[in-house]
Amino acid sequence: MSGTRRVVIVGGGVLGSATAFFLARDHGVRATVLERDPAYRCASSALSAGSIRQQFSSAINIRLSQASLAFLRGIDAELRVDVPVDIGFVESGYLFLATAAGAGTLRDNHRVQVANGAPVTLLTQDELGARFPWLDTDGIALA
Repeated sequence: MSGTRRVVIVGGGVLGSATAFFLARDHGVRATVLERDPAYRCASSALSAGSIRQQFSSAINIRLSQASLAFLRGIDAELRVDVPVDIGFVESGYLFLATAAGAGTLRDNHRVQVANGAPVTLLTQDELGARFPWLDTDGIALA
C-alpha cells in the first residue's frame, strides 16, 4: 500500500485501542495494535474499576471527559458491525466533599465546571444531609 500511513501501537488497552481507532477514522492512518493479551482478560483496562468524571479544575480536562462520555454513549453507532455493541457502560456520579479549608477550591472548581457545561451541583452541608441522609456530614462545608 504505497502512500498509506502506518503506525504500530504497543498495548491494546483503552488508550492503545482508542488511539488506533481515532487515527484510522479521523486521519486515515492504518494502525497495528500489539497486545499480549488478545482476549483482554488480564489487561489493565478490562480489570480496572475506571469511571468518567467531569469535575476537574481545568477546561481541557472537562472537555476531554465530555468527548469521552459522548463517544461511550454512542459507542454502538460507532463500532457496530453485525451485532450490537454493549460495553456494560453504566453512568454514575461522583461526590466530592470539602471541609471549610477546601470549600474555596471546591467553589472555584465548580465555576470552571459550570462554565464548561458539566452537569454539577454544589451542595451545602444541609443540602448534602437532606440528599444523603445516611451520610455523616459533620465537618463537611460543601459537596
